[in-house]
Amino acid sequence: MKTAVVLALIGGSLLGGVACDGKALEQRAKKINAATLGPGNLPPEEAARVLARVGDRTITLGDYAAALERMNDFDRMRYQAPDKRRELLNEMIDFELLALEARRQGLDKSPELIAAQRRLKAALDPAGLLNPGKIFWPESHRGC
Repeated sequence: MKTAVVLALIGGSLLGGVACDGKALEQRAKKINAATLGPGNLPPEEAARVLARVGDRTITLGDYAAALERMNDFDRMRYQAPDKRRELLNEMIDFELLALEARRQGLDKSPELIAAQRRLKAALDPAGLLNPGKIFWPESHRGC
């Protein structure tokens, strides 16, 4: 039920919280081969080009290129066609909408998420050397 409510709220958000420049994506895709599109291959002014806005977040051409770059070659080839490029942008927008709604509902502060983040931090940085105190206070500082 909670999932249905979140999806309904997100669907409603699509009407008011998202701006998308699909033409910009199509124009850039014609000029730049999607198979070689990577954040390092784009001039700064191209990388900064805003493709979509979701709340106060933006999705730039550089973000789009980075998403493609993280894919394996087979997946990247799927996004050669214009309709598939649009599909990827829509997936990125959907992700931002989900994150926006989760923050609005306070899910980013849920005890379960905090516990999972603590476990991940402990697994990746058991000595607590990386950004000590920046993500979580040491146990001795709780309640301060």
